[in-house]
Amino acid sequence: MVKLALALCLFIHFALPVHAKAFYAEVRKQDQPEAQLTVEELREDIENKPWDSFYILAAALVREGNYQEAGKWFYIGQMRGRAFINCQPVTPDGDPALLASLNYTLGSEINPVIYSSIKGAIEVIDAALAWEASHPDPRLPLLECAKAMQSVREDKLKQRQWTLDNAAKIRADREESGLPNSPE
Repeated sequence: MVKLALALCLFIHFALPVHAKAFYAEVRKQDQPEAQLTVEELREDIENKPWDSFYILAAALVREGNYQEAGKWFYIGQMRGRAFINCQPVTPDGDPALLASLNYTLGSEINPVIYSSIKGAIEVIDAALAWEASHPDPRLPLLECAKAMQSVREDKLKQRQWTLDNAAKIRADREESGLPNSPE
């Protein structure tokens, strides 16, 4: 239930008009103690927190305008969430639904900004992969979940390579959509 409330909070934060967000902010503060924490407090001991905590941290960084760091934590949460789902028995309306919702709502806010620079996007992916490699998820049984985590790491490496291989197309698509491209 807490995870569903988190997904709803993030959806409302990114999807609703400002006046609805202001109204819901008070409700969220009562229901979500994480909403009252600072970025520093959210980052504290993050390596030992559940995968959805990384999305909460990423959302807080987006609110501060720090999209590069938000992207790093978003991708780490994405990898941990996918590994968790792939190696644990889960119900489709639980963690998989939450992960999909968070990827859509938060990802649609973060990715357009970090992909304004291909070099910046690669740096974010590299930072996420490096941090995750040096901070294994203690919440996942290592032996049972090693294959799942390796698979999600490989997927992130494929994303990295796809970004490099399609840099010109990404820039052209962004320009066609009216999105800015940073000079590399």
